[in-house]
Amino acid sequence: MEQKIEALGDKDSSELDQRRAWVYGTNASASDFTSVEEKLDLLAAMLNSGLIKPNHEWQLKSLGVVFGDVLAQSLDVVWVMVEDEYGRSAALMVPQTTILLFPITALLKRLEDGEEVDVRDLYSGFYDRVITLKKQGVRPQ
Repeated sequence: MEQKIEALGDKDSSELDQRRAWVYGTNASASDFTSVEEKLDLLAAMLNSGLIKPNHEWQLKSLGVVFGDVLAQSLDVVWVMVEDEYGRSAALMVPQTTILLFPITALLKRLEDGEEVDVRDLYSGFYDRVITLKKQGVRPQ
């Protein structure tokens, strides 16, 4: 199956918002964590707390949404929905390119595989890769 990329629908946006709300908790919101550093600090603290286990898929995917928001805040990327042979999932796309990032599963898969995850290193890796691809010029969609 060829990849199908589309804008987020209302249901998709609502699901991402629910996941963000879980990460920020009942007494906070994304507006309380305005900088990339603050968001990365929050994600690192939640991962390092030991309360979220590798089999807590919903919670890990929720952290991945906020991780994606960090990337969207610092790179020219937008949330989209991607459907392919593996199913339908939210991803980040650099407009007018074929560059897709899957931050939601980035955390999940690494933790499921038993890897230690440093969100700052993961962020730097994504950031550097996108900047490099943009400089190289990626064919338009």
